[in-house]
Amino acid sequence: NIDENKFAELYRTLEEGLNPVTFFLPWIPSPTAKARDDARKQIVNIFTEVIRKRRAEQDEHEDLLDVLVHAKYQSGEMLSEDEICGMLLATLFAGQHTSSITSTWTLACIASSKRVMTEVMKEQEETTDGYKEQLSYDAVTNMQFLENCMKEALRMYPPLIMLMRQIKAPMTIEGYEIPVGTTLVVSPAASMRCEDVFEKP
Repeated sequence: NIDENKFAELYRTLEEGLNPVTFFLPWIPSPTAKARDDARKQIVNIFTEVIRKRRAEQDEHEDLLDVLVHAKYQSGEMLSEDEICGMLLATLFAGQHTSSITSTWTLACIASSKRVMTEVMKEQEETTDGYKEQLSYDAVTNMQFLENCMKEALRMYPPLIMLMRQIKAPMTIEGYEIPVGTTLVVSPAASMRCEDVFEKP
């Protein structure tokens, strides 16, 4: 059994050790970095125990862990425990941060405009009428105006301030030759406000 409070503390410590400085220079010696690394080791130990128990079971589960535990490369080799732990950690961070930041900015943007707030409330009332006034998943997917608000919040305030990709094959962009091994950094926060793309950036 996993102690939820302990896991939450470890996750918070791990999260606190991630900032722009440690992101680019993770090897910098500091109390925060040490606590981050220790927390990650403990989380990996917890995940590893769960992975081993799951692999020992014969039962099938309809969840992400089951998919990763039974996943295989084209060679037939299964994912290692370390690979699965890395993917689980990435999923935790990606799922929490993107969702919470997007929700927060969407609500803030809606609340800042009386016209938009009125339209959102009107759409919710009209849509939920067809679902016995229940705010179900199906009802939410039919709220087109609310979805547009979320997309606009994502454009203006993207949860990821930068995206990095390593060049695997030589390429040329705008006359510049980029060699293999180069790390390209793109900022959605900047590109989604380009005046030559958006009329009202």
